[in-house]
Amino acid sequence: MSITNARYVVTPEQTGMVMAFANRELIADAAMPVKKLRGSKTAFTYLERDIAQGFTVPSTLVGRASKPNRVSFTIKEQSGKCDAHGLSDVVPQEDIDEADGNVGDLVSDSLQATMNLVLLGREKRVADIVQKPSNYLSDKVTEVEDEDKFDNPESNPLTYLLERLESCIVRPNRMIINQAAWTKLRTHPKIVKAVHGNAGDSGAANRAAVADLLELKEIIVGASFINEVKKGKEPSIVSCWNSNVALHYYEPMSDGKQGLAWGMTMQSGERYAVAEWNSDLGLKGGYDVKVGAYWAEIVTAKGAGMLLTGVIS
Repeated sequence: MSITNARYVVTPEQTGMVMAFANRELIADAAMPVKKLRGSKTAFTYLERDIAQGFTVPSTLVGRASKPNRVSFTIKEQSGKCDAHGLSDVVPQEDIDEADGNVGDLVSDSLQATMNLVLLGREKRVADIVQKPSNYLSDKVTEVEDEDKFDNPESNPLTYLLERLESCIVRPNRMIINQAAWTKLRTHPKIVKAVHGNAGDSGAANRAAVADLLELKEIIVGASFINEVKKGKEPSIVSCWNSNVALHYYEPMSDGKQGLAWGMTMQSGERYAVAEWNSDLGLKGGYDVKVGAYWAEIVTAKGAGMLLTGVIS
């Protein structure tokens, strides 16, 4: 972080605050984990994988004087570019005067609040990508029927999910689900009975217990909301994450070239933040505060995921 032509010096603590700031309600970094590019370049290449190739076995029989069958693996190299995503705010000198000249706290508050909005924008972007049917193989997008919905007490979501997980070429190891659907799943009588060994008529299961039942490494719950109408109009606050369930395979060491993952986020450099003095702001001037980052959310293996839509009514 830096300031030019300013009467105020940004502290290392504020720099670290912007780089590390995370709204605990946001799950974008978990749903599509961040992989940092080397240096400050924004362009990159990655491999788009057709995982079916690894399961298609040609004839391995070799004649006494013949050559073995030759195999060829086709992996598409795709080009990508990190886009700049940022917002700015203003800290007028009048506000600084009212705060008895405590510019540090005002700039810190502005940096954090503005970065939160940038991250909320990323949350909505990632939610749309994860829940977009075309980002999966067509036969791995399923609309859940009424008799199988998680809010139907007569359904059996445990059996339903296990059957869907086993139908994948690569079995997913993580689930992404919104808060409303997760509440119905963790309190469903069949799930409660399986976890607690009771009649299933009371109690709730935690994430670790349900993940263990489904043989998943983690369950990621989206609880964030966003105003879907433009500023100045009556707000309409809706969940970023719809009543869908995404099931993904993800290897922590995957980076777009090595390893297998349904998707990830490429980031160029560190998060950016600057506070510059601007004498044209108001009568006394003020600070232009600007934060952001360079990101590109990419789907690298459609076949390593599954989407279940409308899991609750």
